[in-house]
Amino acid sequence: MENKPHPPVMPHTGRQRGAIALMHALTMIVLVGFCALSLDLARLYNRKAELQSMADAAALAAARELDGTQAGVTRALNRARQIAEGHRFAYNQSVVSWSDAAIAFSRTRNGGWTDASGASAAPDGMFFVRVDTRNLDEAVATVGGMFMQILDAGESTASVGGTAVAGRSTINVLPMGICAMSPLEGAAR
Repeated sequence: MENKPHPPVMPHTGRQRGAIALMHALTMIVLVGFCALSLDLARLYNRKAELQSMADAAALAAARELDGTQAGVTRALNRARQIAEGHRFAYNQSVVSWSDAAIAFSRTRNGGWTDASGASAAPDGMFFVRVDTRNLDEAVATVGGMFMQILDAGESTASVGGTAVAGRSTINVLPMGICAMSPLEGAAR
């Protein structure tokens, strides 16, 4: 019969028994916090994407109607309203309530934006449209955070929006030359 040596006895095992459980509990709290934060950020991102999609579609549809006349501005307003009210947000749970405050018109792509009534009064040369969803009802842009309030007790919502500009555009390109190709392979061209 062989004598096997016994493993050394740890002198302080009794005091260390709860250390792993404590570290595990703290780690779980941090992990759950990060998961909660990622859910809130995902909801913000999705709302931003929904509103940007609506702004893009409404701006493009309105810009197609603009022809530099008052009737064109009226058609653009009606088309933007129709497109916007056809979009749903909050995971297809809510319908957008349109406001003409969300649309502006301009003669140039870079500025001089005029509201809907101003564009109707002076429609000459109005060929650009900007849709900004932050000017719609506050409920459209506000996302309630389920877990944001853990970080900041006073702030449990965030606001997002989308902006799109559309209009006529031209590219001034002058051909530098015209090439005549030979049907023969390797022929001088």
